[in-house]
Amino acid sequence: MLKQNRVTTTMLDYLHLHNSISIPKAGNFGLPRSQMPQIESKYVPELLRFLRRKGVKVVKSEVATKSIMLVQNEYNRAKVATLMDRMRHHDDKLEPIFLSNDGFVLDGSHRLLAKYNLDRDSTIPAYVLDIPASNAVNLLNTFPNIRHRSSSDRHI
Repeated sequence: MLKQNRVTTTMLDYLHLHNSISIPKAGNFGLPRSQMPQIESKYVPELLRFLRRKGVKVVKSEVATKSIMLVQNEYNRAKVATLMDRMRHHDDKLEPIFLSNDGFVLDGSHRLLAKYNLDRDSTIPAYVLDIPASNAVNLLNTFPNIRHRSSSDRHI
């Protein structure tokens, strides 16, 4: 009986999270997820070298989640809820997200949304590029190991 109550509570928590995800700062750049560059963590060191070769300065920093805007205009609610659950129960070390110098998330939107929805006053580790989002998206899309995914998280 105890197990069934725990499952029921977990499912209710999941449904509540799934339906009440908030976005930190109003507005987005309007790009569909399928056009957003996705960076697998194993390629981050190579990407940082690529950006340096292109003359882009990158600074690793802690950034207030409530100050960040989204570039993509869609996100996977189930993925955000799963990340929130993982962050809440396992306190995993969070991989840095990528930001433009005008405050838009370039990679890591789901991590940002999960962190923000757990604590509106939180900070998140980030690599901040010294170029605006429009230039950054175009440049990131030229990196050889960039992938694209649909809103359902399928590779395209």
